Amino acid sequence: MLKFSKGKKVETDEEEKINRDKSPTDKAMASSSEDKVTTSDTKSKREEALVEVLERERKNFKRQKDEVTKEMLLFKAENEKLRHAIKHEHGTPEVSEKIKKELDHLRSTNRFLLENLERRKRQISKLETDVFELDMKLQSVNNSLAETERKNQDMKEEMVELIRDRVLINSLMDDNRKLRHFLSINNLDTRTGKRMLNHVIKRNQKLPEDESGSITDRSERAMRDRVDGRLPEYSHHIQSKRKIQKN
Repeated sequence: MLKFSKGKKVETDEEEKINRDKSPTDKAMASSSEDKVTTSDTKSKREEALVEVLERERKNFKRQKDEVTKEMLLFKAENEKLRHAIKHEHGTPEVSEKIKKELDHLRSTNRFLLENLERRKRQISKLETDVFELDMKLQSVNNSLAETERKNQDMKEEMVELIRDRVLINSLMDDNRKLRHFLSINNLDTRTGKRMLNHVIKRNQKLPEDESGSITDRSERAMRDRVDGRLPEYSHHIQSKRKIQKN
């Protein structure tokens, strides 16, 4: 390649002539020296390339180190900021431990209260069952009381009827007594209303007091017995009569 100046071309031609004039031994020595020079040049180039690579890697490492240092400083500042925030919000570790103990105590208290609440619920359920049973019993007692009150009212009504009947009977007995007195004064028979004969009047006057008034006394005693309720058939008759009137 002869694209350089003429001087260089002349030097190249001269070198070629010298090389042709040399012996094979000289040529071998010259080639070996050239190889050594080439090897040394290659080695120096490699060393320079390695130096450049090492320098570049060193710069990259330094740059990465600076970036990591900056990130560490940022993380440290952020960590410090978070520590201050946690300390401001939750206090010191001692305070946090105290709060933790209080929370544990509150949890145990809450558990105890929940168990107590469940026990109270069971008691309330049992009490509701007992109250329901008592309500049923009370309703039964109220029904019995209502029935007793109704019977009492019926007995009061019967008593009023008996008192009314007794007043009526007493009035009739008074009228009967007056009538008998009138009949005895006028010597009239109590059955027929006719005037009695003299021998009958005399016989009645001779009879003892318990026999002479036997008819009237027996009737009065019977009326009293009926009023006092000594005759059960009379009271049964009055009750039947009242039931018929109610119906």
